[in-house]
Amino acid sequence: MSSIDSILSKEGKDFVRNVADNVGYSQSKIADILKKDKGYFLDYEQELCIRICESDNCNIVFDEGFLSDDCTVLCSEKCCYDSISDLVDEDFGDYAYFTSWYEERVVI
Repeated sequence: MSSIDSILSKEGKDFVRNVADNVGYSQSKIADILKKDKGYFLDYEQELCIRICESDNCNIVFDEGFLSDDCTVLCSEKCCYDSISDLVDEDFGDYAYFTSWYEERVVI
């Protein structure tokens, strides 16, 4: 599996660094997270309240996006349509839900 540093865009890495810094992570811990593979990053998603899109070849990191009934995390409607077969507009709100993981961080 590829490291987070190699799959995220500069903007994505900057976003992770900014969020982790705001949560209080040291620069060395942030650097360590970015060196690890995507599976390792999953350990930090809840604490940082950010996710990496699970759509093939997307890898956008975000704090607002979509969660499907089967717990697939997607960054946009486009990725929802690309990843969920037979998805129709009416499924938004019933099968694919817009959510903000940032709100979890504010409440905590």
